[in-house]
Amino acid sequence: MADVFISYARTDGDAAAALAAWLEAQGYSVWWDSSLAGGENFSRRIEQELAAAAAVVVLWSQAASSSDWVRDEAATAKAAGKLVPASIDGAAPPLGFQGL
Repeated sequence: MADVFISYARTDGDAAAALAAWLEAQGYSVWWDSSLAGGENFSRRIEQELAAAAAVVVLWSQAASSSDWVRDEAATAKAAGKLVPASIDGAAPPLGFQGL
């Protein structure tokens, strides 16, 4: 299981890849959905990785704010006290995530 889980919208994959590379260069283990294997139960794996991570970085963007998956992952991380929000396009996080 990884130190850091990265949540992002699919269209923001380049930003997620860059962040993952930077975090790994700093010595952190990182999990993001590029690690999913074909045929794997992705929702179960995401739940496991999200629960096990010490921190969850959510890359907020206009696309991420519209993603039910990103919102669910962010809500789970927020409830667990391990949400680390980051705006990648200047978009404000959606309601419920702005007061962090």
